[in-house]
Amino acid sequence: MTSSERPLILVHGVPDTKALWDGVVAELRETRRDVHAMELPGFGVPLPSGFACTKEAYAAWLAEQAKAIAEAKGPVDIVGHDWGALLTLRVVSLNPDWFASWAISGATLHESYGGHLMARIWATPVLGEIAMALSSPSFVRRVLTRNGMPPDLVEKEVAANSEVMRSAILKLYRSARGLRIHGEWLDELASLPAKGMALWGAHDPYVRVETAKLFAEKQGVPLKIHDGAGHWVVAQQPAWIAKHLHAFWDEQERGGPHA
Repeated sequence: MTSSERPLILVHGVPDTKALWDGVVAELRETRRDVHAMELPGFGVPLPSGFACTKEAYAAWLAEQAKAIAEAKGPVDIVGHDWGALLTLRVVSLNPDWFASWAISGATLHESYGGHLMARIWATPVLGEIAMALSSPSFVRRVLTRNGMPPDLVEKEVAANSEVMRSAILKLYRSARGLRIHGEWLDELASLPAKGMALWGAHDPYVRVETAKLFAEKQGVPLKIHDGAGHWVVAQQPAWIAKHLHAFWDEQERGGPHA
């Protein structure tokens, strides 16, 4: 099965929705017809009854979605950004046979990474609630805009920034100790197949390029860096993302060095 025939899963992060991928989906429209832009529970969509909003709960949820698609249609390609990248790494590590390839952007798992300031604030009881209470729509808009998110996407994400999403974010970051993720999530990267890649913005203030380089070197996968982009490179530079994904998928099919 060629890449144009395979299903593609896209996984957004925090504090985003599947709208993050609109530009990439548009760029891939002519070649990838079976695209599944995931909607993480609580992020622009309702929470299932009893959903815990922990990293384990979100990983189990994504695994369930990926398994259903892979069993119905064969191995899938998956691309994750931010928390979507962390969940992608976890699910692919545990279930490598479901995936033809993987790619990540904006977040990764590495023992040297201890989380960014906002992650640590959200992970702290009381302080996290205060921070959320002070995060008015105008404040969220300024933060997203300052970090390079395109204006049309900013408005979509601000509109989706509900109390449900904010509560989910606090629970998620507390389950991850403010992104100080160690233990089995790191240990089981040993099972991560080397059929992956990383795509980064050079000016990402949350997970800097240096961390991405350490991850890529350790896992033996290529890292592509856009000199003019920041954390939301997948939305800032969708044509660049699509170009490198296509090149990577083509290389995989040819049995290249990372196939």
